[in-house]
Amino acid sequence: MNEKPIFILGSHKSGTSLLRNLFDGHSELWTNPIETHFFKHFGSWVDYEYHMRKPEQYSNCEIKDKLIEVIKKINQRDNPLSDSQAKGLFDLERFYLKINDITEQNTKKELIKIYLNAIHYSIYGSELNPNHRIVHKAVGLAEFAMELHQLFPNAKFVHIVRNPYSNIVSFRRFFTSGGTYPLLNRMISSMRNNYYFLYKNRDLIPNYYIIRYEDLVQNFDKEIKKLCDFLDIKLEDTLFQPTSAGKVWKGNSTTNQKFKGINSSHLNVWKEKIHPIEVHYMNNNFNHVLRDFGYETFNTQKTKFLPAPKESIIRYLYNRLYMVFNRFYDN
Repeated sequence: MNEKPIFILGSHKSGTSLLRNLFDGHSELWTNPIETHFFKHFGSWVDYEYHMRKPEQYSNCEIKDKLIEVIKKINQRDNPLSDSQAKGLFDLERFYLKINDITEQNTKKELIKIYLNAIHYSIYGSELNPNHRIVHKAVGLAEFAMELHQLFPNAKFVHIVRNPYSNIVSFRRFFTSGGTYPLLNRMISSMRNNYYFLYKNRDLIPNYYIIRYEDLVQNFDKEIKKLCDFLDIKLEDTLFQPTSAGKVWKGNSTTNQKFKGINSSHLNVWKEKIHPIEVHYMNNNFNHVLRDFGYETFNTQKTKFLPAPKESIIRYLYNRLYMVFNRFYDN
């Protein structure tokens, strides 16, 4: 595996999938088409809300079994809103062949290399090309960026940031797809984790690039050129058509619409979709993000006690009572 991987970081529904799939097919890169969440399966303490885990002590054999189960599940999953739309993508026999290279003597870095090579081999039937840099993205990965930097000192990091108001709307629509309005504290916690480590990492890690989602879709040619310069890769035509494992990417929009190309027409749709309680929590928790990344503060005349569509009575009470425990972030 090449020693100069590229890690894409960001919150749920912030544009990480789009960014990753732009790199798919580039002649100098191999883009991992799925989220693998190494550290969760390695037994690390994970704070990111939707992958939260207490630290555990696993043998490498146990880790191998967990990685096998992950690939088996992804290979069966069929969810159009999922980041990893990979049903039937993997040849499991080929994956087993390479993942069995894991021994108890392997270091964490070696485990990552073996895992990624097994994924590549299962898809293409060939080993990773040592001249191809790996592109790997996972939501919640920002809290492990320092550890990744220690493991891969020549790695480069790209952290994508999206307007918090727009982000919470897309986030909520994703979790409302099951039919009920979600618990806001979990979304807020995961966004807070992402922003916290964004601020930490940019000061501590060299080669840490921050890009706004809005800039990417509004000024694509300019931003993709800057990104290529930072990553030290050629500007190729493949960058203008996102794909996943070589196939045209259909997108994972919460509107259920297929991806038809990069455009900025949807950027302000959140203003029509955001609920007063969401405005309250974004302003209360992330006013510094709005300020530091050039987003205008949004206010509404509607009361935050107005129920949101599909919000059950129990969830209404939970989401409003959370304001009491969220006062630490009051302005």
